[in-house]
Amino acid sequence: MRGWRSKGRRKTKVIATLGPASASPETIDALVRAGADVVRINCSHVTTDELVERIHLIRATRDDVAILVDVQGPKLRYSGPQRELQDGGVERFGFLELGLPESRSGTIAGLALGQRLLLDDGRLEATIESIGADHLTAKVVRGGTLRTKKGVNLPDTEVGGSVLSDKDRADLEIA
Repeated sequence: MRGWRSKGRRKTKVIATLGPASASPETIDALVRAGADVVRINCSHVTTDELVERIHLIRATRDDVAILVDVQGPKLRYSGPQRELQDGGVERFGFLELGLPESRSGTIAGLALGQRLLLDDGRLEATIESIGADHLTAKVVRGGTLRTKKGVNLPDTEVGGSVLSDKDRADLEIA
């Protein structure tokens, strides 16, 4: 980690995440004085321009702390309307509302019957029962309220393509 000096012989490092409420020189200084060795920036919640600003802010405030840039990586999000998923019910999901491209390449090509569909970062679960040209149907194993912008995960699906997005590459170039 460039520009970082060890504060001692501790083998454990304290990581403090810099968010919108903590992105001030006073808070950064207080975090380091309280024992933070590393300041983490979660790129899921900042634009590339905001990343540059945060790095400059940290360096202008303290030069004795490491900066960890946590890239977003691939993240699928549900974009459909809020709906209730009932245990044992069968639901139809459009590929676009699950954040999947409409083509049969990449992730969609890896879909298969019986695979798990996790929603809201695993709080809700369904099993794929059929796959259409632009949608899939799944039987709900663990239901609840599905809200828009919640995470979608296909843990049994072989994902094709690059793991890094163009934004991830730009963020890494800055870091």
